[in-house]
Amino acid sequence: VALRRRGGYCFVLVDAFAALLTSLGFVVSLHTAGVGESPLAAEKWGNHIVLLVHLGERRFVSDVGLGDGPLRPFELREHAWEEDGYAFRLEATGASTWHFTHHPLGSFRGFDFCLSSSAASAREFGEYHAFYWSHPDSPYRVSGPVLQRVTPERGVLTLRCCTLRRVHPGLPAGSTTIAVAASADEWLALVREHFCMPLIDSPPEQQTSLWLSAKTKHDAWLAQERGREAP
Repeated sequence: VALRRRGGYCFVLVDAFAALLTSLGFVVSLHTAGVGESPLAAEKWGNHIVLLVHLGERRFVSDVGLGDGPLRPFELREHAWEEDGYAFRLEATGASTWHFTHHPLGSFRGFDFCLSSSAASAREFGEYHAFYWSHPDSPYRVSGPVLQRVTPERGVLTLRCCTLRRVHPGLPAGSTTIAVAASADEWLALVREHFCMPLIDSPPEQQTSLWLSAKTKHDAWLAQERGREAP
């Protein structure tokens, strides 16, 4: 992730960040979580992983695997807070369970996590990881390429297939379209410029495959939108 300047979903990024923090001397723990509405459906437990950093008697959630979640760590205690215009809330829902509520503009409602046990590594989430990585019904395969980056100045930048948008509560409609890629070169330029991913170690055929996936999903979405607008 760091050396090749790549992204990933929660199991990839949280595991890498936990290794980095541990190498720097921090005490961390990994916990079972699930993205969705609270109370979380039983089958959704394990679709996310939460990283806690232990600083003396205090514990902080430092979640780098949410896409458009909080940019900064937040303490494990019941509270509501605002970060760069976004409103968040953390509340205890049981003796060892917690629920994080996302801002209404977020790409997900929130997530639950449980502190009754901890995982040795993200490998314990291998079943969900395998599903996300390779199953044809995985949302990461069904939706096409999606990149998200949280910035302290501009809010959330999201490249969903071909469309680059900026999302922030301060914008009149909550979001604005920055660009729509019409070619592979334009799409790769957006990836490099806005998401700091040069993809220099990806062979040309892999880059072309990513672009074609983005274009195919984008065209399907456009056709669906036109169908909705038709009388």
